[in-house]
Amino acid sequence: MSDRERPANEFRAPRLFGADITYQKLASLIGRGAEIKAINLNKEFDLAAYKEKNGSGLIPLFSLTPDGKLRVINEEAPLEDAIEGKLLALVWATQN
Repeated sequence: MSDRERPANEFRAPRLFGADITYQKLASLIGRGAEIKAINLNKEFDLAAYKEKNGSGLIPLFSLTPDGKLRVINEEAPLEDAIEGKLLALVWATQN
């Protein structure tokens, strides 16, 4: 591929969901029973509380703010910014 055919770094879209989240990883988890779930988050029930209550693994995918804005969770828009609203995540049971 020549330099003319290669897209410039400034025109590349950010990676969805994080650098270590690949199609193969998502497909493998879904193939083993993972599901996309909507998790209600608020100041009293955050992601740590959800993990403690449910004991499941998850990959945050999107957040939906109380005013209806959808955000992709990635390095540029980390989960820490999503304190309240819904979290759409790929969730699977973990082995204890």
